[in-house]
Amino acid sequence: AAQAPTLLKPLVTMHSPLPIAVPGRTYVLPVELNNPLRADAEIKVSLSNLPGNAPAARPSRAGRRSNEQVFSIAVPADFRSPNGDPHPMTLSYAVPATGWAGAIRVPVEAAVLVPDQAMDKRPPDVIIEDDRYVTNLHENAPKRMHLNWQGADDLSARIWLGRDATNLRLRVDFSDDRHNANIENFGEADSVGLVLYVPQTKTKWLIYCARSNRGRSLGKVLGSTRTREPPQIDVRTTPRDGGLRYDIGLPFSDLGLTDAMLAEGFRLNVIVVDRDQQEREGWIQIAPAKVPWRPNWDPSMFRTFMFDARGKQ
Repeated sequence: AAQAPTLLKPLVTMHSPLPIAVPGRTYVLPVELNNPLRADAEIKVSLSNLPGNAPAARPSRAGRRSNEQVFSIAVPADFRSPNGDPHPMTLSYAVPATGWAGAIRVPVEAAVLVPDQAMDKRPPDVIIEDDRYVTNLHENAPKRMHLNWQGADDLSARIWLGRDATNLRLRVDFSDDRHNANIENFGEADSVGLVLYVPQTKTKWLIYCARSNRGRSLGKVLGSTRTREPPQIDVRTTPRDGGLRYDIGLPFSDLGLTDAMLAEGFRLNVIVVDRDQQEREGWIQIAPAKVPWRPNWDPSMFRTFMFDARGKQ
């Protein structure tokens, strides 16, 4: 009788979560190599399209396991990935004299470093103005196609992060061709949503801010994994040409954030909801997610922001 088939391990394995690339630091990537042959064989691996366009790299040392190789890559201090989008690195592998070879796309998460400068003296940390960040609610409704995103003038955002002695600060310049706010339901109104995750305490916050049609600025915590009192939200909205400016302050003490946590990094998604007529049209956001007003998201898709540990803005 035939023997049962044996499943072989992949030639190359990278275990998640993958490390985060931080400008000015060393990116360390362990790679597990598995020889499926009965005879000894060398598996050659290399990395290309590295963060900051550094030269292609080969493993620098053996890992803790006997079949593990480790890449150590010096990420240039000036490396930036727009909006913290994953950087597409490539891992190539080959087993000489066997014909086995291939390449694996490695999406490298890139941290967004928040400069130690005032917001009005530097470019935004995040710019959302193209369709990669858009969710339309009427893609398959021919009679409502006019409600879909029409470009940056229809809906876009520029986002800054900052801090003072006691607060995390966010500024959102929200461009919108028509303002409409139904404050009874923030997820249905023209509004700005923040989903913040503190990995050190595994705490998530879902916060929405809006400006009513009468000009009142409002902020509300819609969900949290923390049982203590919700943060005091300081929201100020100012009309600007083609939209609104949101200036938002969140106390560090209420969020459970410390200077060390800010330097280590926290995860954040920012959502801008558009409602021009009698129904919600869609939204734009930094990180992909299906339902932006529910606090049970997987925060691994959020972008990582890190503050300079040397001073405060």
